[in-house]
Amino acid sequence: MGILTIIFVVGGFVLVMTIAVRSFKRNSERMRRVADELGFTFHGPGEEAPGAPEPTGAQRLLQGLKPWRVTGMRDEVAVAIYIETRGSGKNRTTYSIVEASFPRPLAFSMLIYRESAMAKFGKAVFGLKDIEVGSEQFDKAVRIKGSDPERIARLLSGSGIQDRILTALQASPTISVTSKAALWEKRGTWVKAETFQQAMDLVVPIVRALKDARAFEQD
Repeated sequence: MGILTIIFVVGGFVLVMTIAVRSFKRNSERMRRVADELGFTFHGPGEEAPGAPEPTGAQRLLQGLKPWRVTGMRDEVAVAIYIETRGSGKNRTTYSIVEASFPRPLAFSMLIYRESAMAKFGKAVFGLKDIEVGSEQFDKAVRIKGSDPERIARLLSGSGIQDRILTALQASPTISVTSKAALWEKRGTWVKAETFQQAMDLVVPIVRALKDARAFEQD
């Protein structure tokens, strides 16, 4: 009875892994086509370096679950498309992410994201404070945190930068801007070039506006 239980458990595990690998491979192949449509480069599972030893059956199975990544340039901005899984157990959630990177990280930490109803409540009731740039429309719509409030306020003082961030947040509330990149994310595994193109149309202009503001010049 014990042996049969072990066989059943192992067999069930292998079956689940096989189904997961097949599903992941299908998505990887779709993303390979998406990369071609966007003119980007696909980096996928199973693409081992030349001269690498041939993987065993178990290694091949695990390699099938390695995450893919799509990279390329859009309007002179480096862009990466990938998926990220957060949480554990039944609370695991997968997100599709488009990341438009700055030429190099800012010299200070920064996080910009959409103002939420809960945050507004906290400000009104508990007097919670964020960094503000002096624009009523912008300050009401976003939350800004960072290690150098004065420099961040100066960086975001241009109306062109504010307009691009507001436009992006109105189109997609999950967009955020950090000291390294402007990011779009959406729950689920998305495999349509149109979806990622629309996301790039939102985050790439933010990075270009900050580049034009000379935010990355040496101090």
